[in-house]
Amino acid sequence: MAYIQAVRCKILVYFAGLIVCASALAQTNYRVRLLGGREPLGTWGYAIDGNQAGGFTTLASARLWNIQTGKFLDLNPPGYEGAGIRAIGDGMQLGWRSIARNFSNHLACFWRGTPESCVDLHPQGFTYSEALGGDSNLQVGWGLLVDERYVGLAWRGTKQSAIIMLPTGYASSFCWSTESGKIVGNASSYSAPSGAALWSSTDPDDFVILPTVGPYPYDGSIATDIRGEFIVGDASLASYPNPFHAAAWTSSKHVFHDLHPPGWEYSGISATNGVQHVGTGTPNRNSSVTHALVWTGTSRQALDLHEFLPPGLFWGSEAWGINKDGVIVGDAYGQSGDYSVTAVIWIPEKQK
Repeated sequence: MAYIQAVRCKILVYFAGLIVCASALAQTNYRVRLLGGREPLGTWGYAIDGNQAGGFTTLASARLWNIQTGKFLDLNPPGYEGAGIRAIGDGMQLGWRSIARNFSNHLACFWRGTPESCVDLHPQGFTYSEALGGDSNLQVGWGLLVDERYVGLAWRGTKQSAIIMLPTGYASSFCWSTESGKIVGNASSYSAPSGAALWSSTDPDDFVILPTVGPYPYDGSIATDIRGEFIVGDASLASYPNPFHAAAWTSSKHVFHDLHPPGWEYSGISATNGVQHVGTGTPNRNSSVTHALVWTGTSRQALDLHEFLPPGLFWGSEAWGINKDGVIVGDAYGQSGDYSVTAVIWIPEKQK
């Protein structure tokens, strides 16, 4: 995703309250809350847990919201102009900080609710790093080595504890999420099987490449989240133009499910709560428009969350996180010429 550096505040007048939309076709209605401040900034929403949502602004300020009130804290640590939240869990906010107010030179870190609580996770020997998921016991992410290789990382609360999660014989890896000591991500090799990966421990060789045996031939995959019986992500088709399909793996045998919704061109899943999964889809191959989507279980029928946004304000949307109550966080792109962006919360309301 291209980071947008400056936006106007055309749509920020809507931030103060809730906007209710309904769809006659939906099984669940969603209330929509647009998150942001009163300054001329855009916001991205990436993470959610309980009543907290996290992300960052277009000026690279880490932002932590209360999803009930819309109030927020900026978590940029002292001495750092830029920062961003990519995950929330176990009372922690995980992500990155940067000396400059930009989206370069990421250095992995986590917080516990205040700027001053920031803990440095950036390991020695790396140019950049970022924490993408975790809890008090285990944090995971990625780093760029000085030799220009991207590798998955795992930590246990300190930068000195960093473990390089690169299997023997593999060229690169990423770690995206963790639960109960298991880690999901992807691993790439020039000769060995590559794709979505599941590590059963912090031993980099204690892993499997998840299968992609389904209705199509696939040539790549990635696992982005793990909760309960579900591992989610996407798989790319072997045929040109190699579209991505939303994917899930279930049970101890890691049964593969292609969850690509009928009639869409591209789709991918970013997060799951173990029951529902959220992500993004592209309805038209020749367009850059994306819509936030939510799936349930192993059904390919995804609900288009874009329908619940206020009419006429947004041309695109994305969903990045979901909490145990089914509340979803993401962002939406505005109609103004500079592509205004705002963090969004979708709050489910069962139809009567």
